[in-house]
Amino acid sequence: MEYLYLSSKGMPKRFIPVSPFLSQVTTSKEEADYLKTDLYNRKLIYSMDGGASFAITDTGIDEVERVYREPNHPTANFPANALHIYGNQNVVQQDTQNSTQIVSYTESQIKALTELVAELKRRLPEVGLEPKDQVDVDAEVKTVEAQLSRSNTRWSTVKDSLVSLRDMLIGFMRSDGGKTVLTVAEKAIAGELAQKIESFTH
Repeated sequence: MEYLYLSSKGMPKRFIPVSPFLSQVTTSKEEADYLKTDLYNRKLIYSMDGGASFAITDTGIDEVERVYREPNHPTANFPANALHIYGNQNVVQQDTQNSTQIVSYTESQIKALTELVAELKRRLPEVGLEPKDQVDVDAEVKTVEAQLSRSNTRWSTVKDSLVSLRDMLIGFMRSDGGKTVLTVAEKAIAGELAQKIESFTH
């Protein structure tokens, strides 16, 4: 539901293709069919084009926003402390000053993230950072690595470190991220790594 809410920017009747949505939250056709039917029966989604696209309803928007406002209270459709999550996902709620954010990763994303951490450790030295900047970058990578090794991973911390790391690399490319001034080749590596990190920060 949060995916639909964010994709529609909290507006009803903004239809999106079904396939990309289901690939985010389900692992089988049976699960996907159950999800579509369940959400439709609960009047949380509209469907059109023979079920090829759908949109969040006013009721769905109200439910998601109620979970954001009062995460410790159940709603008509969601239990306390979590949005109604389908599929094999790891979910955490992060309280911020003005809202509650849901951060989630599928098992395939976690595997890809672990591989990305290994690549970062291998390739970041190729960027040619100044020692102080290298320490800052390494600290964020180590934070992500440490969280991935925990049984109770704080996924909000993982995302925060990834965002910080991405922003630092972009800053280095623009020569405003620290003391480091990169060559053209080093900027290309930094840009490639920043782009890979970006896919995990939405």
